[in-house]
Amino acid sequence: MIAFDARIRVAPEPRARAGGPHPRLAIRPYPKALESELSLRDGSTVTLRPIRPDDEPVVAAFFRGVAAEDLRQRFFTPVKEVPRAFIARLTQIDYARNQVLLAIDHWGDAVGVVQLHADPDVETGEYAILLRSDQKGRGLGRLLMQAMIRAAASEGLKSVTGEVLTENSAMLAICRDLGFDIRPDPDDLSLRRVRLVLPAG
Repeated sequence: MIAFDARIRVAPEPRARAGGPHPRLAIRPYPKALESELSLRDGSTVTLRPIRPDDEPVVAAFFRGVAAEDLRQRFFTPVKEVPRAFIARLTQIDYARNQVLLAIDHWGDAVGVVQLHADPDVETGEYAILLRSDQKGRGLGRLLMQAMIRAAASEGLKSVTGEVLTENSAMLAICRDLGFDIRPDPDDLSLRRVRLVLPAG
């Protein structure tokens, strides 16, 4: 193939808004506005912040603290070890299209992670969430879901979707409580499709 001519049209970024990404920056900077403190049921707190490339060792240690059954529910297939390539992709992201929020305890260890990946039109985001196995029952999962929803709304997304194993009753209960529409996957009865429509504006 030979191209004899090419043209580029430059236009303002339609999604640029107060508090959003700077319209003149080609690479979106670290979204510090998403940092916060979360209070758990037992009165302890964790720091919630966007992931950074230098978090790779912390994230690798996090996955080693997740039981095989919990990894299966996250990846929908038995997983013996999370590949380093996956961890690298998780920590080196484009903040304009992806958000990965880490919950960090007072020891500096990751205890939970929630990921939001926007479609090319930046209208819908698909989420995935995972807790370190010793963190269940502390209310962290619900708090991470709420933080993910806030991040999606701040990005101007219209909806958030996800897939949950039918047997994962705890995650489905959180989704139901947060207002997600839950339906069977017509192609795989072992899965439920969940969707939350976000308020406009």
